[in-house]
Amino acid sequence: RKPGENEREERSLYSRMTDVNSDSPESWTEEERAKYLQKLLDDESGEEALFAESLNDMKPEMVQALVQLRDGGEPPSALADDAKERGNRHFKTALKTEKKMWYRQAAKEYTDGIALCMAAADESNDERPIELESQLKANRGACSLALRNYGAAKKDCREALNLDKKNTKALYRLGKACLALKQWDAAMNAGELGVSTQPENAKAFREMIKFAKNKKSQALRELQTKRKDAIHIWTRIVKHEGAKLALWKSPDRPAITPEQIEWPLVIEYPELNIPNDKVERASADDLFADWLLTLLSSPPDERYQSSGANSDSGKDMPSRSRYTPDNVAIYVRVPNTQRLPFHFTSAEAYADAIAGPLPNSTTYSLNSNESLNNDEDDDDRPSLFLDIHPAASIKDLLLHPRFVVSGPIRLQLRSLDSAAHAAWRPTVEIRKLMDVPIFPPEDISGKD
Repeated sequence: RKPGENEREERSLYSRMTDVNSDSPESWTEEERAKYLQKLLDDESGEEALFAESLNDMKPEMVQALVQLRDGGEPPSALADDAKERGNRHFKTALKTEKKMWYRQAAKEYTDGIALCMAAADESNDERPIELESQLKANRGACSLALRNYGAAKKDCREALNLDKKNTKALYRLGKACLALKQWDAAMNAGELGVSTQPENAKAFREMIKFAKNKKSQALRELQTKRKDAIHIWTRIVKHEGAKLALWKSPDRPAITPEQIEWPLVIEYPELNIPNDKVERASADDLFADWLLTLLSSPPDERYQSSGANSDSGKDMPSRSRYTPDNVAIYVRVPNTQRLPFHFTSAEAYADAIAGPLPNSTTYSLNSNESLNNDEDDDDRPSLFLDIHPAASIKDLLLHPRFVVSGPIRLQLRSLDSAAHAAWRPTVEIRKLMDVPIFPPEDISGKD
């Protein structure tokens, strides 16, 4: 760099900022600060050595300068070996102190060493040290293993083996990375390669193969169990009960026994600011009227004696005391779509979605009536609700052509004679649960 006016200004500034013996050191002026910051923003060619994470981040001329200045101008391959030694010291410190920061420091040294190995190819008096570069990549893979970055460890070890197929440590660490990623076949392949090419370390590789085989067998048994359970659930709900089944999203599952299926119910009170009621098991043959009598016949708690707690309805809100079996309407929200809601039409497709396909088997693809999600009710169209007659059973709901099981059955109770209920009905699409009236003949749930 040629000396000039800008350089003299920077030297003057540096001397003022670093003169610790000065009685009253001068601070930066606003103009100087702005000028220096702008220079940093304008300089996009690379970082100075003090701030660079590795040699890859430095300016090319800075790398060359370091190569020349280091120990009287040693060649890059020698500097790469020095970087490896420094990385090894950091790695040993990490093992002793159990502090991850030293693994990161070691990885930085190995990264610098790799860059220097590649730089050696451009030197007239040096050559690229392939074996050393393989060792550096394998060592950086060991750092990634310790930091649980298994994908990076696998990548580094594969590249190390491409450089040097005899790198035992790279092959063993590749197998360990595959084990951590639960890639059992890949781990066994690494172990078998180690047994065949490196007999002096065959015992360690045989143990890797044995461990991977046991884990694969265990994973396969667990997968088969999950698929068996999923197929059993689909068969009972769809084939035996006639209901439609989407992907079950809730942890609350139906209780499936040889005799019957018992369904979880959630009862919501959208007009009231009160907690939902929850029924863990309800038989498919239970009438909704039975659950109304169970839930609403007892006197309400004092905390439910509220009026106008919901800000959306204000004074038109009914109180909990007005919720009686003969004064409520029952609604269930269903997906709003012009065709049948998405559901699984085969036990195998449902098992694939729940547990995953078996290895080396045909994967069942979803058809137009199958989906992993059931989000049709999240669009901008008016919501669709089924108006349920109290004399209907849970099974009547399950067999409705538009109802799909994807979680607990969620019922909404609204007061028949409330202004809030009257204002809400015109904003949604209401359909009867049945096309023909259920006894008694008169409609006690309100007119459309």
